[in-house]
Formats: sequence, C-alpha cells, structure tokens
Amino acid sequence: MKQTRQDKVTKTGGLFAILVGLSYLLVGLTFALQPSVLITGTVAEHLQALHQDSTMRSLYFLSWALTGIFAIGAVPMISNCFKQYNEALINWVSGLALIGFAVTIVANLRAMNIKPMMADVYVNGDPLFQDIIPTVDPWLLLDPFGYLTMGAVGLWLLTLNIVSFNDKQFSKVFNVIGLLGAVCLFIGLIGANNPMLSGIASGLGGMVFGPIWFIWMGIIMMRTSEKSVQTTGHKPNRQAEEVSTG
Repeated sequence: MKQTRQDKVTKTGGLFAILVGLSYLLVGLTFALQPSVLITGTVAEHLQALHQDSTMRSLYFLSWALTGIFAIGAVPMISNCFKQYNEALINWVSGLALIGFAVTIVANLRAMNIKPMMADVYVNGDPLFQDIIPTVDPWLLLDPFGYLTMGAVGLWLLTLNIVSFNDKQFSKVFNVIGLLGAVCLFIGLIGANNPMLSGIASGLGGMVFGPIWFIWMGIIMMRTSEKSVQTTGHKPNRQAEEVSTG
C-alpha cells in the first residue's frame, strides 16, 4: 500500500535518529583519538598543542555539530512516539532538547573556527595576548557549563525512558540503555571541566549508550512505518485503539 504522510514522517525521523547515533559514534571516536594534552593539559598546553595540529580537535567539534544538526530532525519525531504517556511533559522536554541541540550546533561550529585562530594568536602573539587568552578561553563557548547541551538533552532522554519503562511497547534493555545514556550526559554536565568525567561521558555515552539507543530507536521507527504500510497503510493511533476496544 501507498505510504501515508505520517508513515513518511516516521520513517524520515527514524533515519535522522540513526544518523544521530552514528554522529555520536564519531564524537566518541574523535575524542578518543585526540592527543591527551588536549584533554588533560592546562589551557596553555592545550593552545600550544592546538597550534601544532588542530585537525582532530576540529573534527571533534564538527562531529558534535553534525549530531546537533541531525538531532533537530530526530527529536520531534522520536518524541511523538512517547506522547501517549504524557503529552504535555514530552512537549516540554523535547523543546528543551531542541534548544540544547541548537546550542550544540552553534557552539561547536563557532569553536571549530575560533579555537585554532586563538591558538595561533596565543603562540605567535605578544606576551599581553599570552596572558589574556588562557583566562578567556574557557568562557568562549555559548554554554560553558553544559546546562543546555548536556543537561537539557539528558533530561529529555531520561524522561522518555522513564515514562515508557513499564510499557511492553519498548524493551527494558532499550530503556535501560537510554537511562544510562542520560546518566552519562549528567556526568558530563557535572564534570564539564574534569578530564576524567568528560572522558567517561564521551567514552561510554558517545561510543556506547548514545549510538545504541538512537540507532535502535531509528530502527523501531522505520520498522513501524514499514509494518504500517504492509498492514493498514497507516499507523493506527494507539489511544483510538484503546477507545474502540474499551
């Protein structure tokens, strides 16, 4: 049967979710491949290393930006799959997540361009610049403490998996992975300036829980869309089903 508009939207949302998962993998990979001084060094050491080679750091920023770009397409469609549990709450947390991902895009595209230039000025500039730049570097990000980029997104992910935890529509393993992904985001929020905590958040969240949850969610959405076409031509409204059978 011909796909309905909702089937196409769900399938496209599933594709975006899978792309978010793959982008998270890229975030984790580029984080792991960076020279350790970029993660654990002082601001001055960080800038000196960035001046020597900014390629991997720039790819790290680009990976985060791509994650945000794909998430803008995925978040509304993913959230639609959970609105049956508490529509007002889901609308609120999904709005916060969209803001968080939008800030992620802008902040990382900005950092990708500004950070290498700052490093060049720091190394080649006069002593006055070398004194000033390390003090302002941590505050250049739009969300230096991660309240939106990690906190808001983590709250969205936490909420989705809590409200659906006791529903057989989703696997318990799926929900647990989502909850662990949210915990990793909160760890990243708490340890925004702590290399060890940042490593845990990027390693486990970026390379394990985040990719698995988003790719799994994308597959669920795409299969739901295909199953709908093969049966009734559209995905039936669950609440309507309950009313009709009540």
